[in-house]
Amino acid sequence: MKPRKVIGNKNEDATEGGRIDITINIGNRLFIIENKIYAHDQIHQLLRYDNYAKSSQKEYELFYLTLDGKNASDNSITDALGNKTSYAPLSYKEHILAWLYQCVRMAYGKPLVRETLTQYIEIIKKLTHQDMDTNFSKAVVGAALDNIDAAWAIMANQEKIKETFWRKNIFNPLEKLAREKHLSYDEWRNIPGEDNSIFLQKEGWKGWIQIKSADGFFWKGMVIGISFKKQMGNQEKLQCMSNVDPSDGWWPYGQTPLPIEIRHWTDFETFGNAEKCNKIIKWFDEKIDEIVSEVEAKGIMIKEV
Repeated sequence: MKPRKVIGNKNEDATEGGRIDITINIGNRLFIIENKIYAHDQIHQLLRYDNYAKSSQKEYELFYLTLDGKNASDNSITDALGNKTSYAPLSYKEHILAWLYQCVRMAYGKPLVRETLTQYIEIIKKLTHQDMDTNFSKAVVGAALDNIDAAWAIMANQEKIKETFWRKNIFNPLEKLAREKHLSYDEWRNIPGEDNSIFLQKEGWKGWIQIKSADGFFWKGMVIGISFKKQMGNQEKLQCMSNVDPSDGWWPYGQTPLPIEIRHWTDFETFGNAEKCNKIIKWFDEKIDEIVSEVEAKGIMIKEV
């Protein structure tokens, strides 16, 4: 097994080159795993890996590993003729956890290995929202059974409840904040092939401050940076983004994830917690000011080149 295998520089149309997260060679068989957690797909990413696998002259399988087993974006798997790369989706929630539980059983008599595996399992359960305290979970179930009509009504309307809560505690305050800073505000939500995003734009800019989900239609793995309609060449990173390298030309000035405690807006700890939502808005208030101030201080022209 080899992590982060370099397969060459990317060519102009991004159909060759890059770095593969995990490669496993067993005899004449090659297994390629793209490990995608809170990051967006790159253009032709799985297509590039598929082309590399074909050139290896080996029997191969291509896997796309995410927290919940979601599919890769069309941008990642589709070539110029519209042909789509074949791959198998895997999930930490189902496949990796099941495998780790088997590993724990096999590690009987090796306490250090078992403890390491158990800690890894707990991390995955937290990331996939399966770590709710057992006693609390039983209490919730008991309350629901005692009020079954209300419980069914809540389950039937859970998406509307989420939307109302988000609108009241995140989106409306964020839009108000943008207006106060003389920025336009726009949302992309539930658009096929696009991750949910919020765009803030200063008058005269050709690009945006983009607040983006790394998990499709779910508001999870949130990041912020400056983006444009098309990929750009990498520019000097903003200092306020300097701890995170741009993954590709979509973030030419760098990007940065939100702090872990406010990164996943669908977390149980966030949903229904107005105080945590206030922290989200406060963080954006400061970060947006940092971005705009640095852009203006350096005389950066936010325009397509």
